[in-house]
Amino acid sequence: MTTGEQSPQQIPRQDARQNPPRDTRVDDYAELAAVGPYGVRPGHALITMVEPHPGHEYAYNRWYEDDHYYAGAMAMPWMYAGRRWVATRELQELRYPEKSAVAQPVTAGCYISTYWVTEGRYDEHMKWTVGINKRLNRDGRVYQDRTHVFTSFQDHAATVYRDGAAGPRDFHALDHPYAGLVVQVVDADGPEQRAELLEWLRSRALPKRLHGSPAAMVTVFRPTPLPGDRMTYVKQVEGVDTRLTLLWFLQEDPRTCWDRFQGLDAEVAEAGLGRVELVAPFIPTVPGPTATSTDCAERPAANPAVRGHGRAPSAKTADRSRGLQSVVQVVQMVLVVHVVQIDMRARGLGRVVIFRRGVPAGPR
Repeated sequence: MTTGEQSPQQIPRQDARQNPPRDTRVDDYAELAAVGPYGVRPGHALITMVEPHPGHEYAYNRWYEDDHYYAGAMAMPWMYAGRRWVATRELQELRYPEKSAVAQPVTAGCYISTYWVTEGRYDEHMKWTVGINKRLNRDGRVYQDRTHVFTSFQDHAATVYRDGAAGPRDFHALDHPYAGLVVQVVDADGPEQRAELLEWLRSRALPKRLHGSPAAMVTVFRPTPLPGDRMTYVKQVEGVDTRLTLLWFLQEDPRTCWDRFQGLDAEVAEAGLGRVELVAPFIPTVPGPTATSTDCAERPAANPAVRGHGRAPSAKTADRSRGLQSVVQVVQMVLVVHVVQIDMRARGLGRVVIFRRGVPAGPR
C-alpha cells in the first residue's frame, strides 16, 4: 500500500442484524419532526476549503467521499444538499490576490465542499454536528493529514440571479449540474461598512457583473463563529463581523471565461467598501476514484509570477484539453465493451453488439 493510502475495509460497517442497536430514542424523531421550521431555503451554509497534506491526496479523498461526506455531513439533520469541488493546478494559478488573508499561499486549499442547512435550523444542526464529529473522531473516522484553510458555517445574506425568476433557485444550486464555482471573499472595514457593502453588491455590482455572464446566480453569506466545543483541528472563524463570502455558480468551466472574473478586487476597492481577500475558481468533483479526485496532487508552481490575476487558458489550450478528455472517454468506453465481451464469451452468453456502430461522442 502506498504512503497515505487507506483501505476501504478500514471504514467500519455496522450490521443491525448482527449488532442490535441500543436505545436510539426512535420515538423522539416523531416529536422533533412535528415542530420547528422545515422549509427548503438555504438559511445557512457550511463552506469548508481544505488542503490534504502532500502524498495524502488519494487517501484523503477516499475517506472524504466514501465516509465523511455522508457520515460527517449529508446524514445529519437539516443539512439537505451538498456539493464538492476541486481546484486543479491550472485553476489554483488563476487565484488572486497574491497576498490573501484567507489562504497563505493563495493557492492553498485545493478542495472545497459546500452544504446548505435549512433556514432556522442552525442551532439544531450544530448540536448534532459537534456530537457526531466527536464520535467520529473517537472511533478513528477522522482523517488527520489535512489542513483547514477556510472553514466556517455561514448565514445566508442574499441571492442575486442573472435571469430573474427564470432558471434554478438557490436551493437547487448544489444539485444542479453547474460546471464551475468561483469563491469570492470580501472584508469590509467594519460591521457598519459590511451592511453598506452588502447593499452595494446586491443592488449594483452583482446585477451588473451577472448580466450576460456564464454565472447563473451568486449567493452571499456572512460567517458565524464556531462553537467553543468545536473540533480542535478547525480554527476559529475570522472576520465574523466584517466578512462576506460570495459563491458564483457557473454554467461554463471557469477556465473558459476567467476574463469575466478579473478585476473584482479593483471594483470593490474603487467603491471604497472593502478589500477582496480571495477569488478562487473550482470545478465539481466526480465521486469515486476518478481523475478529479486527485487532480490537485500536482502542486502549483512556486514562482509568484504565475499567480496574481492569472490568465485564462487560450482557446487553443482549452480545445486541446477538451479533445484529450474526449479521447480518454472514448478509450475508456472501448475498454469497457471489450471487457464485457470477454466476460460474456467466457460465460457462453454470446457477443455484445452494443456500440458496434461507433463509440459515444465526447462532452458537449
